[in-house]
Amino acid sequence: ESEQRLKEFKKKNKITSLQRESEEILRRITDAEVRYNQTKTQRRATAERLKTVKEKLSINRKKLVPLATDVSSPAYAKLKQVLVELQFQYTGLLVQNYNESHPKLVELKRDIEQIKESLTREALKLVNDESVLDPLSQISLYLNQSVALEVDLETYKAQELALKQILNGYEATLKTLPEKELELASLVRSKDVNEKLFLMLAEKREEARISEAEKIGNLRVIDLAKLPKQPVRPQKTVNLTVGAVIGLLLGFALVFTREFLNKTIKKSEEIEALTSWQVLAVVPKIEISSNGDAENLNNSRDHSPMEADAKRGMLTNYEPTGVAAEAFRVLRTNMQFLNSKHKMKTVLVTSLMAGDGKSTTATNLGISLTKLGMKVLLIDADLRRSTLHKLLSVSKEPGLADVLLNHHTIVSDLIAEDQEREFYDNASESPVWSNIQSLKGHKKDVEPLEENFIEFSQAADGNKNDKLPKLQYRNLLNTSLVECVQATRVKGLKVLTCGKLIENPSEILSTVSFRLLLEEVGKKFDLVLIDSPPLLVVPDSMIMSSLVDGVMVVLEYNKCEQQRLLNAHKFLTKTGANVIGAVLNKVDIQLMYKDKDYYYYG
Repeated sequence: ESEQRLKEFKKKNKITSLQRESEEILRRITDAEVRYNQTKTQRRATAERLKTVKEKLSINRKKLVPLATDVSSPAYAKLKQVLVELQFQYTGLLVQNYNESHPKLVELKRDIEQIKESLTREALKLVNDESVLDPLSQISLYLNQSVALEVDLETYKAQELALKQILNGYEATLKTLPEKELELASLVRSKDVNEKLFLMLAEKREEARISEAEKIGNLRVIDLAKLPKQPVRPQKTVNLTVGAVIGLLLGFALVFTREFLNKTIKKSEEIEALTSWQVLAVVPKIEISSNGDAENLNNSRDHSPMEADAKRGMLTNYEPTGVAAEAFRVLRTNMQFLNSKHKMKTVLVTSLMAGDGKSTTATNLGISLTKLGMKVLLIDADLRRSTLHKLLSVSKEPGLADVLLNHHTIVSDLIAEDQEREFYDNASESPVWSNIQSLKGHKKDVEPLEENFIEFSQAADGNKNDKLPKLQYRNLLNTSLVECVQATRVKGLKVLTCGKLIENPSEILSTVSFRLLLEEVGKKFDLVLIDSPPLLVVPDSMIMSSLVDGVMVVLEYNKCEQQRLLNAHKFLTKTGANVIGAVLNKVDIQLMYKDKDYYYYG
């Protein structure tokens, strides 16, 4: 703005510059005014700093000690006066364009410094006389700072006063100039002062920035920063390594926790430790495709819709070289060893829960035994959820339920009529007695099934009032068995399916008819395998377990819970069942054995 006004004035009055004498006066005035403004600025800054120190002193002490500004003495006042005079002389020479290295200026500057030191000593002396301070306390530090700032403040005041006097003298000289020249000088002076003041403030600002940047406080450099050769973040190698380690640890922890909480049977040793039952075989999990293999099914095209179930049930026959077939041969061998010590005709095959694989185990064991020339009968005694007819591709009816119901009904009628007849048999002259005597020559032990059985209709011919005696109850059973026992695709293997569904399976299995049936089929076949319902679901297996020669328990790998196994062991012990062993079924071979080719040997 001052530059613009100077330019307009010169253009309007057609004046380019001042006279030489006027220029010199103007230069000195400008220099003095710039120095005056600088000194004034520094004085104000020092006054503010002194004010801050005093405030800190007032906070740290309720009763302030006398400061240098609050005390005075003749010596102190005299030193201040001398300082003002020296500053006036020093500033006057500077304005007259003396170089700071001039001897006069050097001497004056030295005298000024000595006066400042004297002022400091005098101020401290006055303060120390008035108060006793701890030199190590914070108050002592603030007090020393206030004294130093007070001396600086007095110095700036002296400079400011001297410069003001010089400016007044030059301004009086400047007023003697002509009016136009005076106005031009005033504009030039204003422009130069503003320019130098701006430069001075800019320089001070930069100095303040540098000082602020240099402050490190109570910090110290431990190590110098170096230019990195690669990005600090992300540290891919470290992150991947840490992630992998954490992942492995979490994986191990998860596996350990699952194994610790998993109370299912996974090893044959666990079965033996919990129940003392020997493990007869470990059967792998059987994977069968839903469509089956026609070539493996005896090259026949007349298969029923149940071929997938049939292939699983007759796996030993269709795939004799497979891993599962080998496991069933191991089971067969162990059964032979047991049978050589204790002759067994009837074996109950059961499990703890549905889906453990007892039906598949019974079927494939029966097929394996027929390979040795044995005659084997499979009985589906699971009258609630029958399975054997699907596995062997035979008809479901007629079957076990039909045999037992028919026989039990007829026998019940005969027993009722026999009891009624006994009332009349007390008399020896009874006509019925002679008929009974005529039957004494009959053979008591009747051959089972097709051989030497007597038809009910034939035995009842002649006298309608005559009924069959008790020794012929077995003949009725043989007749029904001939009609219900079915042949299978495997030579030597026959099956008695469950037959029609009935409402009371437990009651019908508890009748004498079922006991007689077991005796009859035991005479006809080398071994009878009975597929029964799960032990812990219905009481049917508990009833049958005391009627057979041995009980085989099928357990599913990694599903059978230890507590359930203990419960089953407790129930079978109470019934007095002869448990010949257990079969661990559906085993994942690759998890149980490190060498998955273990079963393929040979």
